[in-house]
Amino acid sequence: MFQSSALKFSLTRASLYFRVQRETQARFLSKSKGNKTSAVIPVLSSNLLSIRKGNKVALIADGQTFQAGTSTILDEDKKVRRIGKDKSVLSGFIGATPEAQQLQTTIEDFVNENPGQLEKACIDFSALWREDKFLKRCEAHMILADKDVSLLVTDMGYGVFDSEGGIMAIGGGGSYVHAAAAALIDSPDLDAEEVALQAMSNTAEYCELVDTNCIHEVLEF
Repeated sequence: MFQSSALKFSLTRASLYFRVQRETQARFLSKSKGNKTSAVIPVLSSNLLSIRKGNKVALIADGQTFQAGTSTILDEDKKVRRIGKDKSVLSGFIGATPEAQQLQTTIEDFVNENPGQLEKACIDFSALWREDKFLKRCEAHMILADKDVSLLVTDMGYGVFDSEGGIMAIGGGGSYVHAAAAALIDSPDLDAEEVALQAMSNTAEYCELVDTNCIHEVLEF
């Protein structure tokens, strides 16, 4: 049971998340008109949560990954991974799997070209994502984190956004996961990894948009 005071989080950031989700949903439904294959909206089928606390940052993803335009469920897809030459950056995605995997590869190139400058790498990558003939068709959202910053990068042209209060969450149940994390993050007994795992687990108990099948990575610095 969460305390009401702990459930208060940034309405501005939550509004952005919902706007991204709604516009992505509209895009997929528009593309699927006249297609006999049922449309699948990957942003609404999984969640990403980043927690930054103390000397750790954790990134966790839940649920299944869906390939756009099909009902194929890919439980084993690695939606969260370490990237960069020294594996010092966490990268996670929600979206159509083949497209998001291409984005993971591309962002890693930018990370390698800008060591220790994750924000610059993400800004440059975001510009390419909007302009490249192939990449601009990719329907996905990403969270990247290193020892200094956690960033949300989207395909909607909004650019790059930093985390707020050490918490960043996006997905079908993103606002609920965010609220659960906000209720836990100040607990002196929990580190970043424990907050992330417990927030996802707690939310899955009452929200059907959040799954208990999770994968996560942690950076310690």
